Amino acid sequence: MRLSGSTRIKQRAHQIFFQTPLDSKPRFTVHTIIVKIGELAKEAGISVSTVRFYEVQGLMPKPQTRESGYREYEQSDLERLRLIVAAKRQRFPLKLIRTALDALNQEPEPCAEIASLVKERIKTIGREIHDLQRLQAHLQGQLVAWERGTLPKAECLCAILQTDALQPR
Repeated sequence: MRLSGSTRIKQRAHQIFFQTPLDSKPRFTVHTIIVKIGELAKEAGISVSTVRFYEVQGLMPKPQTRESGYREYEQSDLERLRLIVAAKRQRFPLKLIRTALDALNQEPEPCAEIASLVKERIKTIGREIHDLQRLQAHLQGQLVAWERGTLPKAECLCAILQTDALQPR
């Protein structure tokens, strides 16, 4: 029976956390969980190539590499990757994610810096929504005009799509 990635990670964590030396009573030893890139990607819900892309972009730290060439990732890498994935799902651009991650790593009070970034992102989203609403209204108007026959039928595609809806007024 093949185990899921999270089950394997939990089993490895159990083995690592509950090491028992042969010559003493059981004791707890705290170690970092180490996983390969495929397990890391699966746990984060993304592809291996996306993990590598985030490394190239500087969003993820360079991982430790075994002699065999396998990359080794720690629990902190998974947490960072999940943060990146969550930010991407909220449509934060990579540049803004990098700035937020830098604030987390360097600022004494990163929440204030990140709140400022989020405020700016909200303003940007508001502008994007406004632009999309203008585009939607323009395209609906073009389509209605074509359906009524006021746009040239021979050039319907070009006439419908030719738009200045997002140009500044």
